[in-house]
Amino acid sequence: MRKSIRYPLGLFAVLNLVTTIAVGGPRIGNGELNFQASVSATTSDGVSPRANSPSDTILAFTPGLTYTSEGKRLKSTVNASVQFTEYLDNDYLNSENFDLSISGNVPYAPSSRLSGGWSLSYTDGVAQSFYTNSNQNLENLSASISSDVRFLSKLSFKSSFRYNDRSSSSIDFGDFSNSNETIGYTLGFHGRDFLGRAGGYVEYYYQERLTTGGNLGSDVDDEDDGINFGVTGQILPERLFPKLDADLSIGFTSTTRASGSEFGAKSDRLVMNGSLSYPATSKTNVSLGFSRSLAVTDDDRTVEASAINLGLNYTPNQKIGFSSGISYSSTDYIDDPSGRNDDSLSLNLRLRYSIRTNWSAAAFASFRDNSSNQAISDFSSSRFGVSTTIRY
Repeated sequence: MRKSIRYPLGLFAVLNLVTTIAVGGPRIGNGELNFQASVSATTSDGVSPRANSPSDTILAFTPGLTYTSEGKRLKSTVNASVQFTEYLDNDYLNSENFDLSISGNVPYAPSSRLSGGWSLSYTDGVAQSFYTNSNQNLENLSASISSDVRFLSKLSFKSSFRYNDRSSSSIDFGDFSNSNETIGYTLGFHGRDFLGRAGGYVEYYYQERLTTGGNLGSDVDDEDDGINFGVTGQILPERLFPKLDADLSIGFTSTTRASGSEFGAKSDRLVMNGSLSYPATSKTNVSLGFSRSLAVTDDDRTVEASAINLGLNYTPNQKIGFSSGISYSSTDYIDDPSGRNDDSLSLNLRLRYSIRTNWSAAAFASFRDNSSNQAISDFSSSRFGVSTTIRY
């Protein structure tokens, strides 16, 4: 929820306060309650024919708590935080952003063939839209539940259900708003360790998207269903790639248009998803991910999205950690009269340093270049910042 706010002591006074606290989290029931507080300062720079995401210096203070409960057959985690954000030049973006997440799982008991998990998350605050190069008031609710029934030592039946309810309104464009709901489920058989450490799966999935309000919507209402085939684990020769972890899938999706100019029309498409993770050394991990699927943008339009990303994590010792990532994505807007296409290249760098066991600091940088045949979304942006976090 967007609100104008001021901090009497200033964020840097808060930083001086939180870094002096260091006490253990209390035990409550079968779990432990931990508090944390973060302070960050970020400079952002945006270049665009229409600079709806202006350059600024952003200060943020984020107090939060985490409760973790772990028993013999049940583990659950609750995270809640509020981020107080102040923009020095554009104070109309000052906000209080609320985040809540609850997750849990029931692990295998020695004599049980059933396991499962669930998650619930809620967000309410201000978010930047790369698709419209503007700022939005965003409210998002997501929930999911999954189960795993093991029939044989190496074969199981998995199912999942997911729900998402999203609504947003533009801060920069007063007449723009949208809301939509998505529901879906997946059913499939999964096998593991059939050939060494390699496994595979076959899944059927269904998804329905429905616009519930707003200015747009004719492109977002549709139904998808299809089959995915995948392989997991050590899919390359273990002698050459020891400890490789992979998940690669390919599938065919059929989309039925539920509204708009092509009501009732069907279209088929190839979908792919994959991830590779490889510990090159004991201190270095390399990851590669790619995807090609149908998606809904935050301005309520349907796109065919393709993306590839490369990540590198390096941890020379317990105190220092470095992570970096570079990604490229392309989005083709379906049924858009202008034939809109966006290509985006982004780079992210982060350095973390542990000052004490419960106190850390970080420096980060990011760059994004968005090329589009629509002027409002043809822009580049960069961010640099520092933060410190303490847990007690």
